[in-house]
Amino acid sequence: MQKKITNQFLVFICSFIIGTLITKPSHPIFQFFDLKYWSIMIILFMYVFTYGLLKLFKEQLKSNIILLWTIVGSIIFLLPYSFNYFPERLFLLDYVLSFIIGIVLAFIVLSGLSKKQKLISLIIVVLYSICNILFIYDWFASISVA
Repeated sequence: MQKKITNQFLVFICSFIIGTLITKPSHPIFQFFDLKYWSIMIILFMYVFTYGLLKLFKEQLKSNIILLWTIVGSIIFLLPYSFNYFPERLFLLDYVLSFIIGIVLAFIVLSGLSKKQKLISLIIVVLYSICNILFIYDWFASISVA
């Protein structure tokens, strides 16, 4: 029981640190990518991160618990921050959605669904990414003051 709680706390802390680091605008990684594409990078990064967590802790924890603590840990700082500075930081809500999509996609891939269901989820992510580049980022940028 103690080991499960420790592992859950570890998943939460790792997710919190990663979530805080990759959404910090002064982070050096922001220099390499246009902010317009950053949401897609968050999806990919969180997919890889969650995939690794699910593989690492699959023996000790249920994947549903890993999914829950990864989502909570990665957006616990970001969500209140974006609402506190609303609408200046409205674009951060796009990041929250990107976090959730990346995490859930990794969960879907590892959950043993059929190839058809995995393909459908991948198509949804690709369509979201295209819409994000073409419409969503510009809309958030136009109503955000930052």
